[in-house]
Amino acid sequence: MNIQGANSTNWGTLSKAQQTNDNSENKSIMLQNKSKGSSYTALEKTKEDLLKAKEELMDKKMSSEEKKYKLDEINKKLAEVEAQIQEAKIQERKREEEKLKEKMEKKQSEKAASSDEVRGGVIISESLKNLIESRDAMKNIRDMKVTKANLVRERGWLVTDGNSDSYVTRHHNKLTAGIIGLDNSIASESAKIIRKTSSVNESNVEEKEVDSKSKEDKKEDKKVADKETEIKATK
Repeated sequence: MNIQGANSTNWGTLSKAQQTNDNSENKSIMLQNKSKGSSYTALEKTKEDLLKAKEELMDKKMSSEEKKYKLDEINKKLAEVEAQIQEAKIQERKREEEKLKEKMEKKQSEKAASSDEVRGGVIISESLKNLIESRDAMKNIRDMKVTKANLVRERGWLVTDGNSDSYVTRHHNKLTAGIIGLDNSIASESAKIIRKTSSVNESNVEEKEVDSKSKEDKKEDKKVADKETEIKATK
């Protein structure tokens, strides 16, 4: 079987993918399609077709020079498609981080608009809101730590060769940048939690001071009342 004839569809798909890649300055195919899901599926299908073509080529009888040439071509295409897949994953993670950031900023904006608010006819105090937001921030931190762990694990699979222009090195650097960004976001969220809980503690202290003062006033009033009763009894 002629490998070029048997896989003409595969090579045609790869040619179009390469042309799109060149015209858009190495931007991911996935990011250029309107349907993100279908684009990702197309990339995975292209990768699968290439792997099948490679397997068929390994079993085909031909000169070692010709087989090596064809294998090199397939491996090159595989690397290009894999790079696009990984880039799409990174972009998706960035979108998730942006959504998380927007969610947090929205909460802060709502808080600034009103210290106390009404939910279902119940007034939610500022201190309770702080506790709720601290709980949400802790969940965000847990989510970011999970994402960071995935990036660290993925980076651990890569073995750099010292070539700064190679795909592996570039991808390694992107993962490192993503990890650093998550560390900064986690630190920022942790600082917010500290501020929120400090605010709650200060509020509790003030309430205790007011309550204590109220009790002292009551004791003093009782002493005065007892004294008046005592004076009346002696008359």
